[in-house]
Amino acid sequence: MASITDAMELGRRRAMTSIEEYKAMSAAESVRKRAATECPQFAPRAPAPEPPAAGGPAVEVVDGCPKCGAKWGVNGRDADRHFATCCGAYLCASCAPAASIDPACPVCGAPPPATREENAVRLRSLVDADHPAGTREMARLFDTGDGGRLPSHTEAFRLHRCAAELGNVPAMVEVGIAYEAGRGVGVDKRKACRAYGLAADRGDVIGMCRLARCYTLGPGDGVDDVDYAAAAKLYQRAADLGFVNAVACLEDLRAKGRIPGDPTAKKAPPAPPPPGTTPGEPPRTTF
Repeated sequence: MASITDAMELGRRRAMTSIEEYKAMSAAESVRKRAATECPQFAPRAPAPEPPAAGGPAVEVVDGCPKCGAKWGVNGRDADRHFATCCGAYLCASCAPAASIDPACPVCGAPPPATREENAVRLRSLVDADHPAGTREMARLFDTGDGGRLPSHTEAFRLHRCAAELGNVPAMVEVGIAYEAGRGVGVDKRKACRAYGLAADRGDVIGMCRLARCYTLGPGDGVDDVDYAAAAKLYQRAADLGFVNAVACLEDLRAKGRIPGDPTAKKAPPAPPPPGTTPGEPPRTTF
């Protein structure tokens, strides 16, 4: 009799466990369906465009804010924009929804996530849909440990590589950084330079500058030899696009005599000698 009672109790416990698991799964699925209903962008994505003739992943073109059309700046590109997990769009600071004024997303009209868990579900849905920017944003969360996650450089590298293969250009730079520093993957300077080159070919100024730095360091940093001319061309391309760090790197190469000076640049007049000195004599130390 005791064995029958024990068997009945075990069956009841298993049934209750199954019910609790079913309820948890149903709650998560209802949140996912709600997000998909409110945001049509969660529908199956169209096939990715064909890759460029030179090969490599297809390029995800994100030129500016989809709401106001403002172009993204090349300096601090992630600091001046907000990522909407509801539709996977980047918004400028002026168009990002403010909860106290207009809580709905200005692109898809979806309400903001009620909880951190709902926000995570939305972001995970973007990753499952092979959304390039959403995959990169998830990688950043694992890289920094934000969003209630423990840092995992291995998972961050995996997601960055997936985003790069989907055409996200900033993710290509992150893959190069991971290979160069051995963060989440073994050190491979050749692969790092290749990733920087892919990003540079697609107009990424950080990729240009990181590849140029490899050329200034030479063997051991993913290139065959030191090539200051190639580095100068990359820095100049980034400088022409308005990247201030590239301008400083060019000036540093010229100051060290690595490349010839710019003959069109205006030279500053020589500074007058400090007070108490005469030409040809060392300056006097004053206190």
